[in-house]
Amino acid sequence: MKKTLKSISLAAALSVAVVGCGSGEVANTPDEGIGEEISNSNNNDGKGTKESSKGTLIEFGENFDLNNWKVVLNSWEFNQSVEDDLFSSSADEGDKYLVLKFSVTNNGTEADSFTSLAGSTKVKAMYDDKYEYNHLITMIDGDLSNKNVQPLSTADGFVVIKVPEIVESSSESITLNLKNGKDEIHIKLR
Repeated sequence: MKKTLKSISLAAALSVAVVGCGSGEVANTPDEGIGEEISNSNNNDGKGTKESSKGTLIEFGENFDLNNWKVVLNSWEFNQSVEDDLFSSSADEGDKYLVLKFSVTNNGTEADSFTSLAGSTKVKAMYDDKYEYNHLITMIDGDLSNKNVQPLSTADGFVVIKVPEIVESSSESITLNLKNGKDEIHIKLR
């Protein structure tokens, strides 16, 4: 019985894994100037933060607070697959993975994961201001849903969103939406 449960658990873990090796594409980083300039609104910090009733719009590469987390999006790229030493996964034909690389600091009083199945941070990509894609939970090492971050500790990792290939090749906008509790942040990727 235990052997069957272990086999079922391993099969479930393998079926949940949804990311594999890189495609060799260049990642977008804050230093490359990806994204658009954002005008300052009601602040003089020079960072380009813009607040609205639907959340705060920040510049790519800017540090921000999201509930108990201090977060920065370090880079993003489209890949056909993502992998680690044990698991790999390729996007279906006609799809790509939008891989978002973050540094997150847990300012809460208990260990927590940045993204997970229950609660935590919800990450979505909005394409052309109308198409919405949710983040995936993977078994890949480095996925922030699998990292339990201790209080006052920082972790580097990624979040994966599966999108149609047209999202990569198009010039239409991509905006990242992050929500945790009442806090909501929007980052214009392009």
